[in-house]
Amino acid sequence: MSEQKRIEQLERELAEVREQLAQRDAIITHLQQQIADLQGRLGKDSHNSHKPPSSDGFKRRPPAPRTGEAKRRGSPIGHRGETLHLKEHPDQIERHRPSTCTNCGALLEGEAGQLVERRQVVELPEIRVAVIEHRQERVWCPQCQQPTTGTFPDEVSSRIQYGPRLQALGVYLRMQHLVPVERTSEVLHALTGEAIAGATILAWEHAAAQAVAPAIEEVREALRHAEVMHGDETSLRIGTILHWVHVHSTRLLTLLQWHRKRGRPAMDELGVLPLFSGTLVHDRWESYWPYPCRHALCHAHLLRDLQGIWETTQQSWAKTMHDGFLDMLAATGQWRIQGGIPPDEPPEWEAAFWQWLDQGERLNPARPGRKQTAAHNLARALRDHAPEVLAFLYDLSVPFTNNQAEQDLRMLKVQQKIAGCCRSDTGATALCRLRSAISCLRKQGRDVLSALAILCSGHPISLLPVSA
Repeated sequence: MSEQKRIEQLERELAEVREQLAQRDAIITHLQQQIADLQGRLGKDSHNSHKPPSSDGFKRRPPAPRTGEAKRRGSPIGHRGETLHLKEHPDQIERHRPSTCTNCGALLEGEAGQLVERRQVVELPEIRVAVIEHRQERVWCPQCQQPTTGTFPDEVSSRIQYGPRLQALGVYLRMQHLVPVERTSEVLHALTGEAIAGATILAWEHAAAQAVAPAIEEVREALRHAEVMHGDETSLRIGTILHWVHVHSTRLLTLLQWHRKRGRPAMDELGVLPLFSGTLVHDRWESYWPYPCRHALCHAHLLRDLQGIWETTQQSWAKTMHDGFLDMLAATGQWRIQGGIPPDEPPEWEAAFWQWLDQGERLNPARPGRKQTAAHNLARALRDHAPEVLAFLYDLSVPFTNNQAEQDLRMLKVQQKIAGCCRSDTGATALCRLRSAISCLRKQGRDVLSALAILCSGHPISLLPVSA
């Protein structure tokens, strides 16, 4: 073999080796990316992602390091403790007088006494149901001798029935404290001695849900005109089929509604967002963006996303932006105390935000033809929706998080952990309406039991705040 042919053969072999090495490097890079993605998934929990706390398992989260400004142990300085106070007008008085003199043994009956000390016991009276009998009478007129028969009250419609306060207690246990039907029956039997069937308790719920329907429509209309509203959704099984519960809420109002779908067709049909023109706080779910109202993003979600990127990639921009958002929150708290926004500070915070974002985009460029990293996707979302991210800096009525909506949905998740699902559309409707009503009443500081008693008597109530 000539020297030239040997050189050409070696060059071909070298090219093949280089091609094999390039293929190996591509495979290694791909596997490294897969390993990083899997490690990122394993490291995700509720503190650095959108996963719910229930998915964390029994692993104990390490405590956050304490700083010099960490919250001190015990009650805050200036906190006024609460304790029982003596009532000026007790329901019952028991006097404890001596009958004989401890010195000479003389009888003290009839002698004037002097009050030395008062002690009170706050006790629950013996609970028993009161049976109120309504008797209809007929009276003959002395003039024309014709009989006239009395009429029962409208709420007394059956030969024998349960009263509205007892019904309200059953509905309250079911809807506020989420006690299962059979256990609600047991509790009522233990308290009152009445053996009330589970089907009867469910009938009370459905009747109360029907009675509160007009008030729910008032809440829907009021939310359409709110200045700031929170929106979110969570899953709910009705039977074996997955549905979604959508919440629209403010500080004083809550509206829960279920639908078969999660996205925009459901939101259009539920009838709040199509007519809403205020500021909607949400979690970047794509179905919210087409609505022409103003938007603001939940920073609790952004903080968890940034925390996850910092923990998986150690990119400093994510940690800096995470801490920067918390500093912005502290600044807006001070502005509220001062009574206004200093005109020069929001632009300074916005300039810092863009610096952090530029650094994040430089470290996470787009990868054509490949799946984008979580850091790249977050940086792109922050740039695309920067006005919505920074809305809370320029308008103090815009909250920092969407926690209000999540709190309004939380008890539905608790109900699912207890019962698993709703068995029918009617049950899901009753749950959403009555949970909406109870949430409104509690937000406004109103008596839930009294309001439920009015509903159980068949009379309407209003769920709008007095000032509305």
